[in-house]
Amino acid sequence: QSAIFLTKGELERAKRHIKVPEKIIDFLPNGIDGHWFEEVEPIKCGVLTVGRIETFKGQIAVAEACAKLGLKYTCIGEIIEKSVEDRLRELGTVILPPMTAQELKPYYAGCDLFVLASRAELMPLSVMEAAAQNKPIVLTKECEWDIPVFRCENTVESIKTQISLALMQKDGGKFYDMVKEMTWDKVGEQIQKVYETVIVTGK
Repeated sequence: QSAIFLTKGELERAKRHIKVPEKIIDFLPNGIDGHWFEEVEPIKCGVLTVGRIETFKGQIAVAEACAKLGLKYTCIGEIIEKSVEDRLRELGTVILPPMTAQELKPYYAGCDLFVLASRAELMPLSVMEAAAQNKPIVLTKECEWDIPVFRCENTVESIKTQISLALMQKDGGKFYDMVKEMTWDKVGEQIQKVYETVIVTGK
């Protein structure tokens, strides 16, 4: 037997419902397709967030921080809450509809940094996609993924501070190096090793 989890938080939630013996636990990350690393003609979009447009994702606080800093802010994703859309537009945010991977990639390539100010996140694929284009990342501390990115509180001032710091870094730093090792072929090899251990040893 083997039980694979993304984060320790995911494991703890599973333990609330089922018994998970320590000896069968493995932690493996999500994978990312290699095409996200390809160079493309960038579309300049300033600070970028990709995901559902709703209160939970925290775009309004990011928009307010960007307004104070005089930065362009772009949100790409499905509009879930009209009130959030309305407030974002009041703050000058550029709102674009959901896109395919090939349509999204130029925006990742053209952003100055990627921000996801959600109230809770596990291991967001949008963060991996932005990192694959070697961009600085700002996440709230509520994201469970233990990665070397800029961390903010769910407040405008904290987001503003971390955006300013991320802009000085200019690239993805250590996290970019991490993501390069997380393509699906490499993650697949790790998963295969877990399966082989189960089959051979009966773990």
